[in-house]
Amino acid sequence: MKNIVITGATSFIGIHLIRRLIKDNNNKLHLIVRENNRKKEKLKKIEKEKNINIYKIDMNEYSKIKEYINFKPDILIHLSWNGTRKPQRDDEILQENNYLNSIDLFENMVELGCKKIINIGSQAEYGISDKIISEDDETSPNTWYGIYKLKLCNEMFNRFKEKDLNLYHIRVFSIYGIDDDDNTLIMSSIKKLKQNIDLELTESTQNWNFLNVNDLVKAIEIFVKKDDIKTGIYNIASKETKQLKEYIEELKYIVGSKSNLLFGEISYPKEGKVSINPDITKIQSNTQWREEITFEQGIKEIINLYEEK
Repeated sequence: MKNIVITGATSFIGIHLIRRLIKDNNNKLHLIVRENNRKKEKLKKIEKEKNINIYKIDMNEYSKIKEYINFKPDILIHLSWNGTRKPQRDDEILQENNYLNSIDLFENMVELGCKKIINIGSQAEYGISDKIISEDDETSPNTWYGIYKLKLCNEMFNRFKEKDLNLYHIRVFSIYGIDDDDNTLIMSSIKKLKQNIDLELTESTQNWNFLNVNDLVKAIEIFVKKDDIKTGIYNIASKETKQLKEYIEELKYIVGSKSNLLFGEISYPKEGKVSINPDITKIQSNTQWREEITFEQGIKEIINLYEEK
């Protein structure tokens, strides 16, 4: 049986990942959640599953994690990170603490015998670019969030390169799906579109890329199961990139809304217009992972859930 430690277990990605991994009876999941976790209802549902242990440990206690864990972890999946949305992305002290706590976690997991670390990174590590982005491209993050995500990536590979470990840094782009935060563009837009409320938007001419969360966790599961994937950084995103404006127009069509789309009513942020156009050649050539859920299918799934409620 594989002992899999997952931090950030009640996060958007975490919940979907747990639902997928728990289907395999060979997996024993050890979930690290905050002491004062706000998602108590999700925790209650998880606790009923077999092969799950829950540990209430704050990030600033990762240096003491060996006081809580008395087994040999096979795999660490690190999702936990504070301040993933604005304005906290620009909080230097908060983001530095995320980095330092994560290093403490990695050190302790390796000392306990962990042989595989799957760390979740972000497209924010690349900074602003209007080009196709591959894992080998120059990184130039323009937020403290991106800076410390990148620093953790580099430190993980530098610190543990001499050890016999499988190390993976997964750069996630724009993820959507059921249970996502209500304030994201997709979720907030669906809510307004269903009520025929006009949407005030930027010009939305930047390139964008949406991947359904279920396709993301399928990819992460491949890294969990396979031990022969080359160590390194991997972009995980949809095969389809197009103007954000096109996605929003498609969203309106799928919902069947009468809302007006008021493009240009909102200015771009001071950092500038952020485009994402990821190259996923590496993940596709090194694994059998392929995106399965179209944008239309993913949106319809969210809408159907709304209607059931």
